[in-house]
Amino acid sequence: METILSTKNERVKNWKKLQTKKGREQAGAYLIEGIHLIDEAIKNQASISELIISEDKQLNLDIDYPVEKQILVSAEKLNLKGLTIEDLDHTLKKISQNTTGGYLDQGDQELLVRNIGVVTSLDDIKNTVVGIHLGKVILLGDIAEVRIDAAIKRGDS
Repeated sequence: METILSTKNERVKNWKKLQTKKGREQAGAYLIEGIHLIDEAIKNQASISELIISEDKQLNLDIDYPVEKQILVSAEKLNLKGLTIEDLDHTLKKISQNTTGGYLDQGDQELLVRNIGVVTSLDDIKNTVVGIHLGKVILLGDIAEVRIDAAIKRGDS
């Protein structure tokens, strides 16, 4: 796994070339963007050489850059386990979701009971159940690399 912190990186330059017809023809490759197109490529068993997941195209390049938990999904493993990117997206949105547990009557008071979803470590994320394939539970760590890396820069900061 390679961490890319510069737009001068050779791989970034090659990806940029794929934005033109000439670049795509020379490389014999193309870029697709978006969950639906990626899911269609996986369903159609397209040869995927790289899968890059990012919410933004800029990384914070400061020396003291903030970090975040990142999930790098293997398209091949996702396909082998019979999962779609939508399935994964739906499941991951629930990892740290708070839900209601109902109410508890205590005398003249009614207390709200909440189930608080808390992710405290990379292992919590890796051990998240994302599906079942051939009767066996599929954990996120089975289909993705979970790591801490440079946070994506958002806005003007």
